[in-house]
Amino acid sequence: MAVQHSAKSGGQGQPTPPGRDSPDPVLVLNQLNRRVHASQDVDEVCLLHLEAIVEKLGYEAGMVAILNRASGSLEGRIAMNWDQQLVSQINVSIDDSESVMVDVAMRATPELVPRDSHEGRVLSPLKDILGRDRSCSGVVLPLLNGIETPRCCQHTDAPESWQTMFSPRCLACYNYPVEGVLVVGSCSADLRDADVEILQPFANRLGTALASIHAVSRLTESVEGLQTEREWLLTALNHIPEPVLLTDLNNDIVLENKKAEDLFSVSEDDSEGKKQACSMNNFLLSVVLSGYAVDERPAPRELTLVDPIEGGELLYEIVSRKATNPRTGEPGIVSVMRNVTDLKRATEELRQSFERVQELGHEARQERQRLNLIIQNVADPVIITNIANEVLLMNEQAERLLSRPVAGGTIAGTSERRRIYEANEVKFTSFVSQMRIESGATKSGELELEDPETGELMSMSVVSGEIEDELGQVTAVISILHDLTKVRELERTQLEKQLFESEKLAATGRLAASIAHEINNPLEAIKNSLYLLSTRFEGSEDDRRFLEIANRETERVSGIIQQMLGFYRPSLSTAPLNVNVIVEDILALMAKQLQKQHVQVETNLAGGLPQVMGHGDQLKQVFLNMILNNQEAMPRGGQLLIRSYVSTEEDPTMVGEQVSTVNVEFSDTGTGIAPDILPHIFEPFFTTKAEKGTGLGLWVSFGIIRSHNGHISVKSRPERGVTFTISLPAMVQV
Repeated sequence: MAVQHSAKSGGQGQPTPPGRDSPDPVLVLNQLNRRVHASQDVDEVCLLHLEAIVEKLGYEAGMVAILNRASGSLEGRIAMNWDQQLVSQINVSIDDSESVMVDVAMRATPELVPRDSHEGRVLSPLKDILGRDRSCSGVVLPLLNGIETPRCCQHTDAPESWQTMFSPRCLACYNYPVEGVLVVGSCSADLRDADVEILQPFANRLGTALASIHAVSRLTESVEGLQTEREWLLTALNHIPEPVLLTDLNNDIVLENKKAEDLFSVSEDDSEGKKQACSMNNFLLSVVLSGYAVDERPAPRELTLVDPIEGGELLYEIVSRKATNPRTGEPGIVSVMRNVTDLKRATEELRQSFERVQELGHEARQERQRLNLIIQNVADPVIITNIANEVLLMNEQAERLLSRPVAGGTIAGTSERRRIYEANEVKFTSFVSQMRIESGATKSGELELEDPETGELMSMSVVSGEIEDELGQVTAVISILHDLTKVRELERTQLEKQLFESEKLAATGRLAASIAHEINNPLEAIKNSLYLLSTRFEGSEDDRRFLEIANRETERVSGIIQQMLGFYRPSLSTAPLNVNVIVEDILALMAKQLQKQHVQVETNLAGGLPQVMGHGDQLKQVFLNMILNNQEAMPRGGQLLIRSYVSTEEDPTMVGEQVSTVNVEFSDTGTGIAPDILPHIFEPFFTTKAEKGTGLGLWVSFGIIRSHNGHISVKSRPERGVTFTISLPAMVQV
């Protein structure tokens, strides 16, 4: 128990300080300063002050309540000669206007609590601390932190008196001048104004110490946060697959990632060759950056470096931007480099290929000239005309149909035969003229001529090709006629269809090459951006799943672009697949788009489905195309049902044998497909979307499923919807 202190009345009703045997408060405060200066622990600092007040100055009991700015409350921290458990339970909200501790903290002014006080604001827990059954007095002092001109961050105008400036919401501001309250109690004597004067310096010293500890703590947290951010920044830079570096105005490297370090930095243990290579690279980099200082356009520049490991030549594309340190204002240059060595090699290979194509074209023209020598031996009529449609050359079979003028410009034969010759020539000339209007070097069609000998009509197949000179100018047109009248009437229709399909396939190849050329470059930028985003992503797991789906779908699109350059090529790799998983991935990707179009999706995916052998990216392409078609068939919204199940069908390769198939149905409630259109939906370039469609989606899907030994069927109910069913052979369970 501390030495009891009794406050006796002095002259004019003023209380006296502690007894004559008590130490000088100034001396005690000086001793306390030396002990507190070396401590950074809140509890230890509070305890040192309470020991000085209770044990040195002779007061009976004391406790400290700290202001918790985050929760907005006064919390009991430590006590002496009071129940520590009771003190630890103190938690007074700053909104409690009846609490004397809150009042002192808000006004930053000490207050005496007289013995047997019945004021409404002298409530628990202060009364419990001063004594429930005993008549005690006390003093509550603010722990001032030493702010000379207090200002709350939520107030801009300085009031006349800062004591009336603050409100409960201001306590969260670090510019608030109070760190908590000090409560000193006595049950043997009344505490008065003189005790307040003695205790206030100790309260001020404690408030200053607490403010210093809190400031150091905040500074430590800030430094640790900056160090953590720097470590994350370096980690992110090192994960970038291309060199990234920061240089000053002298072109010296200030910061670089691991890829840049491999090209420009050396250590004492590195070989002499690597040191020379890195020295050369630094010189070449300095030259390029010096050029950027003169011309600050953001256009990429080429930079040729030396491979420090293999010694080969590396070609980079570098993009630089000026940057300024926001703290120091120091300027610098941020540079990002992209390795284009392989791209340069590919360009050189393309140039060589183009030269080879030119050589082959020259050889082809020579070969056509050689073919003129054997025209006379061709069984079908062959006719060569100039650009004015005048006949230059024809073989014997063509002369039988068109003949040739004899001396004097007349045509030999009877008048009827001459009429037929002239009519055939007019028909042929007009036909060739019309065909030349069409695009392409080779044209084909049918022409109806008369047999000069019998007078019967002859249906002739005509194939015409243009003959070019060395400059690529059309000099002549060669036409080959084939009699289809009595040979193969049925084969005529089939041949026309095959020729028509061949032209469509050729157009498809050109379309694929064009798409690949236009999409590949921006697709690579998308893939790099998604990769950078995934390395720095800090969102939820659900959002990360969508990011991973975007990465996978981007890779799949890249595979599709490569596949479009060779339709119907056999898949290089197949694997067992679960169609339910593919459907779920596609729906996750399309969820927002379907919701935006007011399409409600219902799934009925059978569990325990057997796997199918196939190419995952191709099946994803097919399923995605099905869902997009269903969506477009419901422009005002509707319902989409996706169902998977197993069925048994007859094996077409073995009579009487059954085979299991995995089926996926896509049913919508859209407008349906007209009966006259339904037979053509799987044809290439057939579309009902005018300029918005290419007519390739269902045709490509049909080819993919057929390459998987499966088939696609469709059922349509006009104005009630369409159901597409994809059937794939199930893997045999071993």
